[in-house]
Amino acid sequence: MKPYGHIQSKNLKVMLFVARLLVFLSGVLCVLGIAYLILSAFSLNGFIAGLAVGLKIILLSLALLTASSILAAITSFEESYRIKVQYLISNN
Repeated sequence: MKPYGHIQSKNLKVMLFVARLLVFLSGVLCVLGIAYLILSAFSLNGFIAGLAVGLKIILLSLALLTASSILAAITSFEESYRIKVQYLISNN
């Protein structure tokens, strides 16, 4: 399943690819962060440090997901604007 599969772009294909790549990286980081939290829960020496690192990884994952969403929204906006302009030019 491809993230943002309904969005297509003629001009900003690289930006859409980067948005999809960021979604994938965000998912991987989220899984790693959750795994780190679980593993640090069983460690008695560095529970607080492990908790902090795990939460930072999850926050980074959410930041990447937010950046990906913004890139996808810009791509979608540009494509709809391009189609609208193309329609207006063809009707004149």
